[in-house]
Amino acid sequence: MLLSALFQGILWLWQRGGLDPLAGVVGYTPGLPPGTVGNPGMAAGLALPLVPLALALWLGRREGVWLLAALGLATALGGLANRSALIALALALGLWVFLSRDRRLALASLGALGLAYASSAYWPSTLPVQKEIASGRTLETRLEMWRLGLSLLREPKTFLFGLGPLGLQEAVVDGKVEVKRLLRLFHLEYGWPPPERLVSATPLWRPEDPPTSRAYLLKYEVRGLPGYSKEEFLALQRLSNLDKAHNAYLDKALAFGVPFALLWTLFLFGPVPALLRREDARSKGLAVGLLSLGVYYLAWFTTPQTEPWHFALAILAWKDMNRPPHPGEPEPLLPGGGLEGGPPHT
Repeated sequence: MLLSALFQGILWLWQRGGLDPLAGVVGYTPGLPPGTVGNPGMAAGLALPLVPLALALWLGRREGVWLLAALGLATALGGLANRSALIALALALGLWVFLSRDRRLALASLGALGLAYASSAYWPSTLPVQKEIASGRTLETRLEMWRLGLSLLREPKTFLFGLGPLGLQEAVVDGKVEVKRLLRLFHLEYGWPPPERLVSATPLWRPEDPPTSRAYLLKYEVRGLPGYSKEEFLALQRLSNLDKAHNAYLDKALAFGVPFALLWTLFLFGPVPALLRREDARSKGLAVGLLSLGVYYLAWFTTPQTEPWHFALAILAWKDMNRPPHPGEPEPLLPGGGLEGGPPHT
C-alpha cells in the first residue's frame, strides 16, 4: 500500500507542476489530474490514512525509510490541496501525540504537517485557480448540503431504506427538494447572485430524460450588483452536480438507509478504541489512520477508487485487534485486574 501510494504521490506532484508530457495529448480538464485516481479529493483519501501507518512502522522498526515514506506521503497529500484531508491529518496526529507523549512522534508529526502545508501553499502549480486553504466558504457549502440531505431522512421509508445512489438528484426532480432551497447552495458553491435576486427557474428536460441529464435555466436580476455589467444573469444548473451531500455517513444513509450507514461505519471504525489501548506502534498507527478517515469522511464521500483501500485497512485493523500481543508487548488487562491467561496481580 505504501509503495503504490508513494508512486501515485510522485505522479500527483509531477502533474501539479505541469511536467506530465501526456497532459497536452490527452487533454486534461481544468483541474489537477492526480495520478491514475482521477480527482484530488479521492486521491487524498488514498494518502491520508497511510501517513500515520508509515509513522507507526518507523516508530516500531526504527528504520528511517518509513519516516521518509511518511514525509513523502504528507508532501504528496499537501500537493492535492484538499482541506478536509489536511484537517483530518492534523487532528489525528494531534490526538496520537497527546495520547503517547512521545517526543519523536511529536517532531515527526510536525514535520509531516509542515511539509503538507508547504506543498499545498508553495508547490509549483499550473492550475488557473489555487484553493484557499483558510477560506470558510467550503464549510458553508457543506453545511447547506447536509441540511438538504438531513431533511430527506425525516421520511420513515427513506430513513430505513434510502433513496438509491441517485437519491438527491431524484429528490429535486420529484419536488421533494424545491429549487428555491438550492439557491443558497448555488450562491455559495459558484458565487452566483444571492437567492433573493432569482427571477425564474425553467426546467430543461422531458419526462423520459434521466435525472443526470436534467438541468434548470436560472435567471437572476443583477442590476446594481458589483461585478455585473448587464441587468440579467443566466446560469445553467445540471442536477448531476447534486449527486452527493459530501458527507460519507449522510450519503450512505441517503442512498441505502440509516441502518446500512451504521453498519458501514461500524465496519470501518469498530476496531479503533481497542487498538488505541494497545501499546505497540502498529496498532496505534492503524487506529489513527482510520480515525483520520473518520474526520475526512465528514466532508467527503466514498468512491470506488479509494473505498477498497479503506476496506483493506479496516480488515487489517480487525485482524490486528484479535491477534495476540507481540513479544515484549504488555498483555491486555482483564476487568478483574489480572493478565489474560495468567494469575492476578499482587
